Amino acid sequence: MLQKLTTHAAIGFVLLAAFQYVSAQPNPDNVMDSGLFDLSLNQLADIRVSVASMDDERIVLTPAITTSYSIQDMRSLGFSNLEEVLSFVPGIMVQDSAIGTKAIMIRGVVEAFNQKVLFLLDGVPYWQASHGGIPLLGLPLEYLDRIEIIRGPGAVFYGSNASSGVVNIITNDHAQSSMTASIGADNGIAGYHHAKLGNASISFGFHEEKQQAFSAEFNNRPVPSFYPSDTPSDTEFDKQTHSRSIWLELNNQHWHSSIHYFSSENDGLAASASTINQSEMQYTGTLFHMEYHHEYALGKGNSYFDINNYYLAIPTDNLISFGESGTQGFAHGGHDNNRFRLGHQVSSALSDSFNLLNGFEVEHRSTGQYRNTDEAGNIASVSMASQSVNEYSLYSQVDKQWNKTRLLGGFRFVSNETSGEIFLPRVSLVQSISSEQSLKLLYSSAFNSPTFIQQYINIPPNVVQGDSTLKPEEIRTLEAAYSIQNQQHLFEVSVYTLETDNFIYRTVNQGGAAIYANTSSFTRQGLDISYRYAQKQYQWFANSAWIKQGNQTHDEDPTALFAPRWTLNMGLQYIHRHWDYGISLRHISERDTAKSLNIVNLQAQYQIGSISYRFIAKNLLSAEMKHPDIQNFQSDQLIQNGPDSAHFNFQIRYQF
Repeated sequence: MLQKLTTHAAIGFVLLAAFQYVSAQPNPDNVMDSGLFDLSLNQLADIRVSVASMDDERIVLTPAITTSYSIQDMRSLGFSNLEEVLSFVPGIMVQDSAIGTKAIMIRGVVEAFNQKVLFLLDGVPYWQASHGGIPLLGLPLEYLDRIEIIRGPGAVFYGSNASSGVVNIITNDHAQSSMTASIGADNGIAGYHHAKLGNASISFGFHEEKQQAFSAEFNNRPVPSFYPSDTPSDTEFDKQTHSRSIWLELNNQHWHSSIHYFSSENDGLAASASTINQSEMQYTGTLFHMEYHHEYALGKGNSYFDINNYYLAIPTDNLISFGESGTQGFAHGGHDNNRFRLGHQVSSALSDSFNLLNGFEVEHRSTGQYRNTDEAGNIASVSMASQSVNEYSLYSQVDKQWNKTRLLGGFRFVSNETSGEIFLPRVSLVQSISSEQSLKLLYSSAFNSPTFIQQYINIPPNVVQGDSTLKPEEIRTLEAAYSIQNQQHLFEVSVYTLETDNFIYRTVNQGGAAIYANTSSFTRQGLDISYRYAQKQYQWFANSAWIKQGNQTHDEDPTALFAPRWTLNMGLQYIHRHWDYGISLRHISERDTAKSLNIVNLQAQYQIGSISYRFIAKNLLSAEMKHPDIQNFQSDQLIQNGPDSAHFNFQIRYQF
């Protein structure tokens, strides 16, 4: 059904584009005067983020360690999807797990289903209650404006799942519409349209994309005792991703509403994750959000409500028994898998230098029965009964300014029916050295309740076992930073110490079962550096992250071995007349038995009139795209994350 909708949407866009082109008859020679390319070369002093506070503010003044990249800039560096864009952020790496999820690692903290990352779409939480999944494949670059990242906890504003960091994806709101078609490494079509309706506006986007299949190797896979003894430990098969989405947003002076729908598929290994368990990770998600902004005597108010229906199904070879395939999935087609959230917050300016924020949230999470069905749809076994939980939050924050000193302090009180109650403080001190420089001292904390799967799953015989006694995890970060932000330079260096209690992870016990457990407390130290330089025709990007415990074995921290000690990202963009050139380099140091990676992308774009032609070359150095398996944190198990040779993509984009 969605494929038909996207086809009809594409036809509609083409007709609308043709009508507007005939009506407007733009002069191609005026394109450069209109600033289409100039939008890429930001005045760096004007870059602002909204993910860390109530209002947009310059990065140098933000009371958190944040990064903001425009999607247009990232496209110029040779990136064509959100996974690649996020992996260019300092301290962040995105990689496939064995089962086919796209796992985000922030400062070495990772979980295969992304239970530790709070993922937001325009500031609204968008994640799966049962497993923790997030819609990376369901958000094309075509209708996105920028990404905003908090590295470190962000719980005062956002609550659960903000323990390793916050990823906020901002959609477009500009008046220029577009259509893009791609062939090569990424084959698909995407579109975006924005229109004014009196005092209101409407934005619409869609996409459908199928990435080119590549031969994927999986090494040292487990062979359960109940499988044939000649089951190989290594395998190779064609791996491919496929995704589609529709997004609609309506705005006026007081109301904002949006709906996003996506589905995606990514190949992997499920069930026992042996070589004979080839599978496909199928995600389906819908997010509906509505909010109302108003003013009264106390200040500015914001009331909001959202519904997130998000579920998965995993067709798997030899799932029921050897020779009999089936599907892991939820009852009633996943319609019982929901997150309902409502809340209200009030921002009060008590003086020109003193602001107070108060709010509350109520959230209900539920999931249907999780089970294995045979190819005829008959229930073979039940892995988890239907579950539900309520969570309540109160939060408050004060923001005080004295001349060049800003002090922000706040807390969030969380009451979760299964995980108990916790008090989460946040303190930020920002000392402005000048209008362009600042020093920051930051303390933040976050709380993560276990997902339903982590607590209650039981896949016999001895395949995956949850733990109903799991404790909620807490992560605390203390960091210091120095920032510079002016018209040509944007620089930030930060050092941090990260502490955990009851860190939740998945491993394999002596019987060969994958189990969920809490670790004892552990700490990490690290350094993040980010620098951007811009002139009229050039823009230079460079960032690096260092984790002291990366690629080392620590008894109290079983995940450290799978984090790189160093990552380095560099990019250069050059614009001349109708041409836009870009090159990027990503370096990832060794992790476990995975070799270091050097990934080089190149792009060239030519624009004439309203049409642009883009050529992208990826992995020009033919790096072996193998990563350690961060699903069960087992050494020597490597996962293929892309083709080991150069591959190319060609895009045609029409803007109207």
